Amino acid sequence: MRKRKTDEWSRLLVETMPQGLGVLDRYGSLVYVNAALCRTLQYEENELLGHPVTDFVVEADHSTLRERLAGPGCNDHSTIDVAWVAKPGQLVFTFASCQWIYRNGDVLGNLLV
Repeated sequence: MRKRKTDEWSRLLVETMPQGLGVLDRYGSLVYVNAALCRTLQYEENELLGHPVTDFVVEADHSTLRERLAGPGCNDHSTIDVAWVAKPGQLVFTFASCQWIYRNGDVLGNLLV
């Protein structure tokens, strides 16, 4: 029963947090987005899922973001500047941090906030 309550609270936290959150697979494609990220970028969830995160970031930030997601900087709790392109075309400037997601010692992907 306790695990179920924890799972419910975790889901509620992620869904209602004001910061945008995306989960990327090991190839950099979005596999989960919360409501705040959808609102910020003005996309529906189904328009974001399955696409590389770089599809929604200005080209000048692609290499910095890829390096951060793949390198040791992903787990150091620092932030990087990322300029996103919202659906209507306007730029959204953010600070982003990432964390690798592990299962049984293997990196499955990244958590990007």
